[in-house]
Amino acid sequence: MPWGGGFLHLEYAAPTTSEEPCSEGRLSARFSTDGVEWTEFSDFEVPSVHTKPTLLSQLGLDDLDCWVNTYKSAMRISSDGERFVIASQWPTYLDTWDGRRASDAAWLDRLLENPPSVSVSITRDLVNWETIEVPIPRPEGLHTSLHAAPSLGGLSLAEQGWLLELETVTYMNLFSLMPADIRESASRIQPKYDGPWVDESTGESGMTVEWWADGTQRDAHTRFVPWRELGTTRELYEDYGEILNKPYHPPSRYSESMLVAPWGESPERFDLPYVHTCCTVWTESGFVGLLDRSVAGHLPSLFGPATVVFSPDGETWDALESIGGERTWVKGIAAVNSGVIAFSTHPDEFLSLGGDQDRIVYWLSDPDGSSWRQVKPAETTDPIEWLMANDKTPIDWPRLAVNGNVVLRIRDYTIERYVAPG
Repeated sequence: MPWGGGFLHLEYAAPTTSEEPCSEGRLSARFSTDGVEWTEFSDFEVPSVHTKPTLLSQLGLDDLDCWVNTYKSAMRISSDGERFVIASQWPTYLDTWDGRRASDAAWLDRLLENPPSVSVSITRDLVNWETIEVPIPRPEGLHTSLHAAPSLGGLSLAEQGWLLELETVTYMNLFSLMPADIRESASRIQPKYDGPWVDESTGESGMTVEWWADGTQRDAHTRFVPWRELGTTRELYEDYGEILNKPYHPPSRYSESMLVAPWGESPERFDLPYVHTCCTVWTESGFVGLLDRSVAGHLPSLFGPATVVFSPDGETWDALESIGGERTWVKGIAAVNSGVIAFSTHPDEFLSLGGDQDRIVYWLSDPDGSSWRQVKPAETTDPIEWLMANDKTPIDWPRLAVNGNVVLRIRDYTIERYVAPG
């Protein structure tokens, strides 16, 4: 990433035997003024709030911690050359379960005793840090039988300030709603899908529950439990509790929001009206987002057809034109000087090429996400060289850093360097 008069390169060094078994290792950094000569890697110290052990570790659930935790992915890191920003959330992994096992329900209840918050640390010298704590409160009006689990999305920096995306899934911990004697004896529960869902003797609706005490499928216990005793309704269960043939929540349970803060000011949270916005950038005109139109279970990394949304203030949003039509898959957007760039490919090409990055098509828009036009540099010209020659410097792109007219890009675990015109 750009830093000062040069470039900063971060990596996670291999963990030593003395470090925690689930750790990704020590965060290290080196510096270069030109991208050619580099200093030696040395430990990179960050505020301790960003390296705090996960709550799963503190609860003694190291096996689960190793399964779901990577210290590297728990942080979001970005730099605009003048400011270095780190964002992280604690606790995390509030929705990594299927709602049927007693062990999962028990540690989930422990996690939920700790309201989630986001920490954002900002520095101009890599020594002195300003850390902002942002609590993520339980949504107002959320039914008592439901939980909302936030997780960090992308961190973007702009000339105006920083933007952090949040994705929240709303779901039901069905196990915790069971009568006490079932919770205490069951190792696993599930609804008896062939019912009954109504008590014929009373006419009361509810759920017929199956549970097993020994973790096997033998000797199932069965009971009809009214919805009033569970403290929920069938409608809420169907919307937020039922998971049938997929090991993840359906898109309808997700919502999006973003934390936005001008430099030196406290952040404000804005709820986004669209589910699964893949990325949002902050331009001089407002906020431009790309809707993720992928379908759960079907090529989840591919977006398209891609509708762009725009908001001048974070409050009101309008859907704009699609980029490139129905047969274009747009994988992401990023900021450039006085505009936005999109990266796309044709789906048949993408599948046949295995996602070859060299065949990506670039699109440019105005700062408000309008007037998309395809970028067609000469075949012998690198698209980034073409962009910079036309005063479209990449801003806050992943795996790419620009300082002056020197460009560094990480590709296939190597650093490519070239000098753009101008």
